This record gives sequence, structure tokens and C-alpha cells, in this order.
Amino acid sequence: MADGKPRLNPMELKRQRLAKRQKTEAPQGTVAPAMIAPPTEPAVSESSAGDLEAKMNAIYAKTRIDPNAMRNALGVQFPTTLKTHGPLPLDWTLKSKLAVMTSFPFPPRLRAAAATRSFDHFHRAANDDLEATELWHAALHQYIHPAAGLPNQADSVPDEDFVGQRLRVWQDALRSLYYSFHHSPQHTSFYLVTPQFVVCFYRRPVDASAASFRPLYSLPAAPSPSPPSTRRHGIAAVISHSTSSFRRELVANGIQFATPFSRDDGHALVKGDAALLKELQVLSKVDATLKRSQFSSPTPAAPATTAKSMRGADSLLLFHDPDHVHGLFDLLLNQQPTGALDVPTLLATFPFQHATTVPLRVTTRGAVRSSHTADLYKTDVEGIVLPETVRRLTRAVTSAAPTDDATVAIHPETWAASARLNVCGFDAATGLDLTAWLPEHADELELMKRSVTEVQWSAKSGYTVVVAKAAK
Repeated sequence: MADGKPRLNPMELKRQRLAKRQKTEAPQGTVAPAMIAPPTEPAVSESSAGDLEAKMNAIYAKTRIDPNAMRNALGVQFPTTLKTHGPLPLDWTLKSKLAVMTSFPFPPRLRAAAATRSFDHFHRAANDDLEATELWHAALHQYIHPAAGLPNQADSVPDEDFVGQRLRVWQDALRSLYYSFHHSPQHTSFYLVTPQFVVCFYRRPVDASAASFRPLYSLPAAPSPSPPSTRRHGIAAVISHSTSSFRRELVANGIQFATPFSRDDGHALVKGDAALLKELQVLSKVDATLKRSQFSSPTPAAPATTAKSMRGADSLLLFHDPDHVHGLFDLLLNQQPTGALDVPTLLATFPFQHATTVPLRVTTRGAVRSSHTADLYKTDVEGIVLPETVRRLTRAVTSAAPTDDATVAIHPETWAASARLNVCGFDAATGLDLTAWLPEHADELELMKRSVTEVQWSAKSGYTVVVAKAAK
């Protein structure tokens, strides 16, 4: 049964206690006796409420961010919208989907004879003059292995013979792909894709205007690199994500790599830096001693308590020198799939052994009506889309514009594991040693984290590209 006494909420009780404490702590004897009259209840409530409000505002003010202070951590602001009338530079990240919006119907239905010419054009990598529709359908094809994933074995024991044969076929495919790329200068890159990481083998240096978006930022021109002495010296590789165990294995096999996104080692070439030397302590003392004697640390050794392990996208590894790139290839070739994991997917725009020509999935959505703009026509392209494929598709759809007033907009979705692979473009465009380049050009590190989120085109304004940094 209620006692009839009014109940105060917790905030009101807190205000009354604060007012009482302030009253008892006030200095005595400084006020005239006529003024020492107990204040009325409403006055106490209003005064305490005002003091509490002022105190809370002071606390909150410390947590508010001044908009003028929100800027790049490196102190430099780069544009996020880039324009060019020339060819579209290459975005080295993989795409999982392309949403193509055009002001004209595209693509039209392809007849059998045109489809045959399109496939023959792709297979021969010919420079024949084709119509825009045929170029579009030719650009949809890619070489991939394996073409299909593992069968559903949830209710059965995996067949060891099947898994072993699948691994051997995959090793033959990777070996053929690597050596085709190695001995053919016209091939610029190929990709190895897993759910956890992406590996890109690429050739450097290449044309800077086509390799990356660096020239569009009006940055100082990089020194002209000397061409590689042999074909094998122009090959490099990048792994998007790495684990500590994988890095230990690289160090144990004498494979050198750079960590461009790791601030702890100053973007240095890793031959056994402080963090990795700490990880090597899990090995035997004799083995760890040998590693320390063979691999000199590029930076002063930090205390073991302050060494931070590389994680996430910051654990990207960059490989130069043909011996170390080939060492990475050997390591990937001989790694065994664990658990329910399948062999990695191999993707390229040129043929290799056991490869299958697989077209991307295209869904025509038709006209998209809007009350604010004219009707647009939408087409979705889904699959693992290679950078060169994106550029070919863009070239095909823009060449199909019937009038000068036609517009094209492409909204790509980046494959999450490849978000920072534009480091390949910057590396290929400069052709320099990034371990020596980045300390003096640290601002460009933020640009390597960006990828294309939208491409707009019109005959009058050319390409307008929107770039943004992927969320962690």
C-alpha cells in the first residue's frame, strides 16, 4: 500500500543532495545576519538545477569535436572527386558488383553471330574493330580456376582422393599461370583470392597515367625509374592481409617484404623487425638466435612490451626482388588447405592451364523511373570483377553512347579483402623503392587506402571519379 509520501525521481534526489553539499561547504560569517534566511524550496531547486546544468555542459564540452579540427591525420586534404578527359586509370581493387546506370537502353540483345565474334575477340585478345555491344560481351569474360566450389559434403565424409586430386590440379594451374605471367611482358597482373586475403602479382613499372590515380592528384612527379634489367626484375607482389604465423614463415624462409601501412616500423623493409623478432621467440632459442644474426633490424630494436603486432588491413605485405617474389610463389604453391577451406581462386585476363572461361552474371533491370530525373536504364554485373575487366566494360558502355548528351554512371562495390590493393598502382607507377619513398611522401599513404566508389561519364566532361577510403 502506498504511504502517500511523494516520491522523487533519481535525478531530482541527486540535485537536492548536490545543493545541500554546496550549502554546507559555503564559507560562514561573510553574509550579514539579515541575509541568512533559509531560502524557499523553489529557489533551492532552481539554483541546484542551474549549477548541475552548467557542470554537465562543461563535461560534455570536453567530448565534442570541433568541426574545424576534423582533418586528415597527416594534415593534408586531398580531393575525393577526380576528373580526366583521358583514359580511365586502373583501380587495382577487385569488385564484387557493378551497377551500371545509362541514359540510353544498354546492352541490347546479342545475336548468335555477334556472340561468337565477341568470344573469339576475347580468346584471341585481338584488336579487331567491334561494335560497342560486342565489346561489352567480350569484356564480360575472365579466366578462372576452379570454376566451381566444393560440392556440399555436410552429410558425408570428404573424399580424400577427390580433395588430393583437386589440390594437384590447382597447383598445376597456379604454376602455369605464374610462369605465363613471368615470361610474357604484355601480361600486367593476376590475382589469387581467398575469403581471408587477396594476393596480386603485378609488373612494374608501367605507364603512370594508366596504372593509378596518382597523376590526377597533381602530386610532384616521381623520378623516372630505370627499366628493369630483365623480365623477372620487373615483377612484384602484394598480400592484402597476413597473420603472424604466416609472417614468421616468411622470415624463417628468408623472404623479405615491406610493410607500407605499418607505422611502427616506419614502412621499412622487413628482414626481421622488432615485432617479428618478438614473434620468433616461440621458436627454439638456437633458431631464434640464427634468425637475429641473419636478418638485421631496419629500425632500433624496441622493448618487447611496446612492440605491436600488425593486424587487419595494416598487415598488407609488399614483395620486390625476383627471388623474394618467387619465394612467395613457392610458399603459396605448397600450402595445404585446412579444414573445410577450398583451394584459392585464380583469376586472370589471359589463359593458363586448367582455366575456364566464365562470363560475369549480368542482370538487366530495365528502366528506372524517377520524378527528379529522366528515365535511366540499370544493369547489374556480379562476380569477382578484375580491374582490367572494369576498365574494358566502362570503355564499351561509354562508346555505345548514341548522342553527346548521353550519360553513364557506374557504382562499383569493392571486394572487402582487396580494399588497399591500390598500393600496387602507386608502386607500379613510380617504380621506386617504397621503403625509401614513403618516409618522404607519407601523405600519399592515405591515397593508397582509397578505392573507386563511383564513375560518371559524359562526352562533354569526360570521366568524373569519386574515391573514398574503405571503412575498417
